[in-house]
Amino acid sequence: MNWTIIIIETIILTAAFTAMILIPLMKNPVWWIADYPEDIHVGVCSLVSSHALSEQDFMLG
Repeated sequence: MNWTIIIIETIILTAAFTAMILIPLMKNPVWWIADYPEDIHVGVCSLVSSHALSEQDFMLG
């Protein structure tokens, strides 16, 4: 197999995977926070409130 094809496929798949993660992350910056325990939710919410954002902007599970 040609190494050029492998490199091109690697670049395309890396870009696709990155887009699948970054596009939702740009729409909702802490969408992943629901995966963490409640004390981390509270810590993130306190940081967010100190930056003049509301808790309604986030999915807190």
